[in-house]
Amino acid sequence: MIEDLILHKSTQLQIKSALANENLHALGLKGASGSGKFYLAKSIASELLNSKNIAQDPYCLIIDCEKDSGIETVRSIKKFLNLRVPGKNALNRCLILKSIQNLTDEAQNALLKTIEEPPKGTLIIVTCDFMNQLRPTVVSRMQWIDVLPLDKKTLKTEFSGGLSEVKFDQSYAISQGNIVSFLKLIGEIKDDNDVKIESIKRAKELISMIRFERMCEIEKIIKDDPLKSIEILESMKQVLRAVLLSSVKSGKKIDNNKIMQKIELINQAEKNLSNNISEKLVLTNLFHKL
Repeated sequence: MIEDLILHKSTQLQIKSALANENLHALGLKGASGSGKFYLAKSIASELLNSKNIAQDPYCLIIDCEKDSGIETVRSIKKFLNLRVPGKNALNRCLILKSIQNLTDEAQNALLKTIEEPPKGTLIIVTCDFMNQLRPTVVSRMQWIDVLPLDKKTLKTEFSGGLSEVKFDQSYAISQGNIVSFLKLIGEIKDDNDVKIESIKRAKELISMIRFERMCEIEKIIKDDPLKSIEILESMKQVLRAVLLSSVKSGKKIDNNKIMQKIELINQAEKNLSNNISEKLVLTNLFHKL
């Protein structure tokens, strides 16, 4: 349930306000990968439907848009929403769309009417990692909540027991306070439906490569790698931040300015990608300079 989750105070207030809205029909949860959006979505649905196992609840449909992103997904959604639901509760059905930004443009357009006017008693809950990949017409039809990262003090209060200070600090630096990423890094959870830990591994590989090796990886990232460029770039920044923190804690002498310059280069690359500059051009320029 919602009260069992560790949430930023602002996120808690936004949830309370949203759920108090009797006209709420479509709720969006936005935040970084690993922030716990999907867990929060399921907790909200569980509480509203009074369900102990929301994944198996016949009146809740959960769709992972990374796996099902086409027009057929929308047809399945509409078929589910056309079914009659027994009972007279004000809310008796939920639809959860994980990573909605992965829906194709065609699917997003086909879903507009459903998001704007779902059947009576239905709440649509979506999660989104990258708002710039979502059509403005979809964004405008939903009430959005920022699932914010937790501050270091909060996480330390909850999870410092049994963790070395170095382990805690490194995990916090990499996760940037995003709860699911943090829990995965310290080994508290084994299944991760929200956080892309593989992107952290990929980032470490790319950073450790020499320039020529990195340049050879560009085509693979664009064509074959299931991880999106923007996710890999964000993970590279997290790894570099962790290196900075580790050097401070251990007293090792490294060129901090050089690392900060690399982080700034990645920031610029992310901006260029969000401005629809060629992915190959952006990665080539970045990997050459790193």
